[in-house]
Amino acid sequence: PTPTIEDYVATVVVDIPGSAAVTGTAAATRTTTTTSTATQTGTATRTMAGTATRTAPATATRTVNTTATRTVGTSTATETYLTTDTAVEEYDTEVVEEYDVVNEEVYDVVEEVEVSKVTEEEYTTTVTVSPAVAASTGTATANATREVN
Repeated sequence: PTPTIEDYVATVVVDIPGSAAVTGTAAATRTTTTTSTATQTGTATRTMAGTATRTAPATATRTVNTTATRTVGTSTATETYLTTDTAVEEYDTEVVEEYDVVNEEVYDVVEEVEVSKVTEEEYTTTVTVSPAVAASTGTATANATREVN
């Protein structure tokens, strides 16, 4: 017997996937600090008014030498006698001193408030760039020969 030779042709279709040129991940952190200061200034005044009185008791004495005068009838003759009597006059006195009093107190008022705020935010970003090699389809052909007995 003679061997039989058969020829085969096989066609194979192959899908070739694309490959990405760049895939990257980036992380970013943002920190923000804010400080705010408020200052308030003012003046406070306190006024007190009043009256102060000072009373001082005292005694006043007046000493007077006395003289007696005698007129006789309708004559123009006048006789004056000096007596040895002394008259003492005594008076109670009171001294009152009055003062107006004003007391004023002035205060400077300063109030300061400071507020600080720190904020931190974190971002992560992933970027994929379209493939550098596009997906494609390939065809291959194979020839084979076989001998059958």
